Amino acid sequence: MITDRQDIQVQIDGEGIHLETLSLRDLTEYLLSLEDAILANAEVDGLELPPPGQQPCISLIGVEENCVMAKLAIMAILIPSLATVTKAISSNTISQLPESVRMPVTKIVQHVTRNNQTFRIEAIPQQNVSAAVITPELMYQCQIDAAPPPPTRSETTIYGRCISVGGVRKPQAEIRLSSGGAPIKAYGNEQQIRLLGHLIFDEVRIDGVGLWNMPDWDLESIEITHVEAHPYVSPVDAFNELRSSSSSYWKGVDARTFIKKVRHG
Repeated sequence: MITDRQDIQVQIDGEGIHLETLSLRDLTEYLLSLEDAILANAEVDGLELPPPGQQPCISLIGVEENCVMAKLAIMAILIPSLATVTKAISSNTISQLPESVRMPVTKIVQHVTRNNQTFRIEAIPQQNVSAAVITPELMYQCQIDAAPPPPTRSETTIYGRCISVGGVRKPQAEIRLSSGGAPIKAYGNEQQIRLLGHLIFDEVRIDGVGLWNMPDWDLESIEITHVEAHPYVSPVDAFNELRSSSSSYWKGVDARTFIKKVRHG
């Protein structure tokens, strides 16, 4: 049996916004974040909600073309939680919400700012739900950190040790970089990953297109264009090779002593 419900309306607006220009991903992100905020506040208030799968706490019952107006049906017991969220937005007090509620509201603000859009929750006067409008300016008024910039891709060369290969859907290898840090994923075709399999636990060089997380330039993964063995050469061996190829310049210089002096002064 469906419990008592209240209809609410949310509107997404912006330059050129209508149903054909607003992506399903954007619409979903807005509505899911609003649902997360309301349910999180209900949990903070100690409300007992139906188990998942029995009936939706909030459901989408229609979308209109004018700008983009989504009609939702929300359980009546969740109206106070909705009122708490809209009041915090309208009074610029998002930062005072409990963290579990503040985070999804912050996601809406960040999404609005990134897309230069407006997200509006219509008022329900008879239920003491005030109208709430989220604009890009709200991010600065409420001192909300901007969403991190999206990852960037660039040509990349890495050196490291192949520690595993596999991939059911997409051939991949795991590479522990010579520079240290957490292993990264290297994606390629079957031939490239098979080659890395033959080089398991060996040092390799991989050229490709790296996916870098901003703003710290942390390498997350690399799409392989070329892979080859790259045997590790210790500094001592490199010094000895240099000495043997440079006539008598390094004659009489002990490699280990020289390197230790360079490292420690």
